[in-house]
Amino acid sequence: MLHENENKLTNLEANKTVFENKEKQLALMKSFFLLKSNYEKQLNEYKTKLRIADLQEEDWLVIEIFLNENFSNFVTLLWNTHPNLTENEVRDCMLLKIGLTNPEMERFYGISNPSVKQRLLRLKNKLGISEKTISAREYIQSLVTEST
Repeated sequence: MLHENENKLTNLEANKTVFENKEKQLALMKSFFLLKSNYEKQLNEYKTKLRIADLQEEDWLVIEIFLNENFSNFVTLLWNTHPNLTENEVRDCMLLKIGLTNPEMERFYGISNPSVKQRLLRLKNKLGISEKTISAREYIQSLVTEST
């Protein structure tokens, strides 16, 4: 009977060790998960900060004033020439005029390269550019030159 009790005690101790190891593994997995979740949350916060929604109206106004002063009233001309454009489309044109590349627009809007290309193709159509040899970017860049 003593031998049997010793075996039970040994088994209980072994089970206790296994249980403690499982708890440690679960705690480690939970820590990993929380760390990973926090990383994903921070990454998404940084991505969001780069998006257009984070530019305030005042920021857009500064860009507009700069473009109007340095490129012969570019934004005013754009509105007068293409009154069918939405505010966001005019802002796209402003970004093109200041020279943002497709990869920079991808980061700015938080969208993929094909999405940027589609956005610019829609803009090209809205600008009434039917020529296949000229892009929306080229059209915007040639619309007015620097003021002297």
